[in-house]
Amino acid sequence: MKTIMEIANEIFAMNGELKNLLENGEKLRDEEVKKKVDFEGYLQDKFVEENPQVLDDDISDSFNDWLGGSEIQDIIDYGQRYAEKVYRGKVK
Repeated sequence: MKTIMEIANEIFAMNGELKNLLENGEKLRDEEVKKKVDFEGYLQDKFVEENPQVLDDDISDSFNDWLGGSEIQDIIDYGQRYAEKVYRGKVK
């Protein structure tokens, strides 16, 4: 059985635009995306933004619990926002 992260990564693998953008050497719009191009890093940042009360020592376990408890549609929505950021709003 696949994890939510594996499913989310497959969704982006199906859409070759990110790969093409990176291969063509186009610059990404902002520094955050340059530092964390992968979707998991984006999700971790969103988790920290939405859960500022979580201590640094607990982030890894709390993130995994949050991710595991998330609905598939929520992950897809995060994926859409991530793709819009990476693709500079070109995603439909």
